[in-house]
Amino acid sequence: MFLAGPFNLEKQPEIQNWFANENALLFGNGGALAYTLSTETYQDILNRIPQGVSIDYLLYFFLENNCIPAGIENSPFPTIAVISDWSINLEAIARVAPFFSYLLVDYPGVLSLKKLGFEQVNEVSLFAFNPGGASLNEIPKAYDVSMIGNLNDVVYEERARYLKRLTLLGDKYNVKIFAGVFGADCVQVIRSSKITFNHTIRGEMNVRCFEALAYGSLLFIEDANIECKRYLEDKVHCVYYNEDNFENLIEHYLNCDKEREAIVQNGFQFIQTIKDTPMQRLVKKVGEIGKDIRARQPEAASWSVDKKAISRVFHAFNSTERSTRFTYIRDAFPLFNKAEASYYFAGGLWFLELSDLAEASIRVQHLEQCVQWFRKTLDLDPHFVTAYLNLGQAYLKLGRGDEARASFETGLSQVEQGAQCDVLATLVHPVYQNEWRMEKDKRFALGEKDFSKLFLAKLWEGLGDALVTLLKLDRARESYEKALSYEVWEWALYRKVGDTLVQMNQPQKAIEAYERTLRIRPFYVEVWEVLLRLYRLTDEKNKEEQLREEIRRIIKCFPSFEPLRTRFVTSTNS
Repeated sequence: MFLAGPFNLEKQPEIQNWFANENALLFGNGGALAYTLSTETYQDILNRIPQGVSIDYLLYFFLENNCIPAGIENSPFPTIAVISDWSINLEAIARVAPFFSYLLVDYPGVLSLKKLGFEQVNEVSLFAFNPGGASLNEIPKAYDVSMIGNLNDVVYEERARYLKRLTLLGDKYNVKIFAGVFGADCVQVIRSSKITFNHTIRGEMNVRCFEALAYGSLLFIEDANIECKRYLEDKVHCVYYNEDNFENLIEHYLNCDKEREAIVQNGFQFIQTIKDTPMQRLVKKVGEIGKDIRARQPEAASWSVDKKAISRVFHAFNSTERSTRFTYIRDAFPLFNKAEASYYFAGGLWFLELSDLAEASIRVQHLEQCVQWFRKTLDLDPHFVTAYLNLGQAYLKLGRGDEARASFETGLSQVEQGAQCDVLATLVHPVYQNEWRMEKDKRFALGEKDFSKLFLAKLWEGLGDALVTLLKLDRARESYEKALSYEVWEWALYRKVGDTLVQMNQPQKAIEAYERTLRIRPFYVEVWEVLLRLYRLTDEKNKEEQLREEIRRIIKCFPSFEPLRTRFVTSTNS
């Protein structure tokens, strides 16, 4: 018998179908066992298990997003963390992985977690394709190339650059790039596409790979995909592309029907070898390695109360459960008596986060409280670098530019003098959280331990923001360029450099900065607008027409961009 959760079954009732014909008891919102992440402990879950029911394993899903309840490390039966998007919140996952007996993740995740020192980890393709419904039924091909997926070009930065190249083929071929298409509509698009373009975020063989193979479309997948290469042979089951051959391969397989159809047929035959549903694969895997799972005790069971609390707070702050992080910080407060500055720092973060959620009438009150907590932190520990970073942001939100500047400058001085940051200190203001976390997790996966460059980049950026509010524009530009020297968050920083140069009435230099922004983030609509205006201002008609033509092609390929047509495509260019 599996105990499985936490799930929000009221919002996602389809999850119950995962466990059809499986011996499982589900917990969470709407589950057989009620459970609220933000308020309850692991013992609360155990107390609700019906009398006489014996649990063999806990399957704790989506550790990358869901917080862990207090006491899970002392579970009377083995606990298995089932991880999907391990590349998100990787460091936070690593902080709480020792609370579990075992970890199950996809193949690239196994490699990454083992590199970080975890041995209690094994592979399961949980979110691979369920083979039911695979079909090569002949239907007209409405699209030459299609892509269905998340269009967030900040998260999928490399994929966005390939999509830009794909749109430039859009006048010659019927290229369509979709977002928000699911279920039967998704299947219909794939069945109607000669080629399905895919570019994964972590080198995994994702659902889109399986769908393309199952529904008669030629899968184009990045050459760096390590999991696909375990199963799919290039130009036999799919086509692997890279920076050098992308367009040539697209054109070749759109013009060589027999070659394309032979590969599609081989891919479909591969799908026929997959007999199990994702949940059946998971259950089989647990059965195969059950002896190893039962032999392992969670490392965190022997940790001190302080270490457990700090790890859970760190993880909670990087989760998607905002209410939970408040609860965890509150519960952790009494444990910081040995590090009083950390106690006040956590409180400052709490009020800073609350200020983002509060109505305008009480937002200032939360920010003022936040400032007091951070100032108390720095009274106790003047070398607490991240407190300066977050305090500067609070001052900026309050419109106190001089104090923000002083806070960022002091933080810079501390880092440059060698000030170190502990675990809790690596938590940052929510305004930074996503980009900070993505960059830090990327470095963390490579084994990097020193994140001082990230702190320096953010402190220089914050200083630039403060100087802009004080109209010290030349110094602000220098600060942003200093931040750029650390080679992080470049699209955001080039945008800020461009904005500053516009204010300084240096349109030609601003154009250069904005153009660099678009080379990194090609679908940045606000920068399209600014650049078109600057091209007109500087009488660069050729560049204006070239950008407008690129935008026209992008809008043609992205149905979700169609509402932008009247803003960017004139009647003479439509």
